[in-house]
Amino acid sequence: MAAKDLEIGGNHYKSGKIDTIEYLYQANPADGHGFCKGNIIKYASRLGLKGNTDDEIKDLLKIAHYALLILHYEYGKDYSIVEDKN
Repeated sequence: MAAKDLEIGGNHYKSGKIDTIEYLYQANPADGHGFCKGNIIKYASRLGLKGNTDDEIKDLLKIAHYALLILHYEYGKDYSIVEDKN
């Protein structure tokens, strides 16, 4: 599954007509890049602070997801990650 089609942590991100990241990249690619980079920093800086392993794994997947979105929108490269629910 391509990064732009994947959601980590819920489907509520895709509830609107256009995904926020897609909108930002269409409006101004620098805004999209900044949004993704900022979220990578946010999740990395609080990694392990939520208290359980499942939350830490979810945050690591979110970091990977935002990095893959940068690869998709800026370099036209689609790599995938699959969330293992086990």
